[in-house]
Amino acid sequence: MCRYSAPPGYVRTKPFERPKIGALLGVIDAIPDDDDTAPGKQRHTAKCVWQRLSDEHGFRGGYSTVPITCAGRRRSGGPIPAGAGEPIPQSG
Repeated sequence: MCRYSAPPGYVRTKPFERPKIGALLGVIDAIPDDDDTAPGKQRHTAKCVWQRLSDEHGFRGGYSTVPITCAGRRRSGGPIPAGAGEPIPQSG
């Protein structure tokens, strides 16, 4: 009667949308690339990235989206992965 011994769970069918920060992902990718050659004290923090996006590019999104996006990029060591910023499923 049942195909699976346990339900397979939710599977996302389309890519995660980022309505406010999606257009600026290229800019966010370029900022840490410049930081790779800079000394440690001169690298951008998430707050500096958010400030720069707000001032230079008119970003109207909240601060909390920027650290999540930057952390996803930093962890992967390259462009921001598609799943960065998605909620993490909790077990139990």
